[in-house]
Amino acid sequence: LDIDVARAVRSAIGCGANLVHANTTSAARGAAMATLLNPHPLVVHLRNSQLSTRERVFLRWLSRRPGRVQFIAVSDGAAETAGPPITQLATVSSDPVSIVAERGQRDLHRPPRVGLVLNSRPTKGLDVFVDVVASLGNPDIRWEVFGSAGVDPAPPGYVAEAREALTTLG
Repeated sequence: LDIDVARAVRSAIGCGANLVHANTTSAARGAAMATLLNPHPLVVHLRNSQLSTRERVFLRWLSRRPGRVQFIAVSDGAAETAGPPITQLATVSSDPVSIVAERGQRDLHRPPRVGLVLNSRPTKGLDVFVDVVASLGNPDIRWEVFGSAGVDPAPPGYVAEAREALTTLG
């Protein structure tokens, strides 16, 4: 998989990409291989997910390698999860999705549809989504879950329990 990512990144660089953005630590491995010997900057996106010791060691190595590597985090917690020295190097985005002054009104669905990509692993946010839906009461929103947490039938255990809670919430 890392080799495939490296090939895709090299292809993108060959097509004129000026920046490489690795959206996960696993994608960063292949992106690092592809950008090791060239001047293209690499941005590694840090999330709130738990990281293994191997991932933290890789991120420390990446922070010391020659070239331009930057880390962005969706929260202080995401930066802290990566551990030192990444915690000090990461730029924390306090507002990862800016609110625009005016939203387009074309093709709005009624009820509004919100799509989420959620993984079936407990560290990937399905539980947070269930808590958010519960705190909203029963708004007129159609939720569409994609990713391994949206596969039917739901696998037994964590995902099935979360999906049952969502069904109960309406």
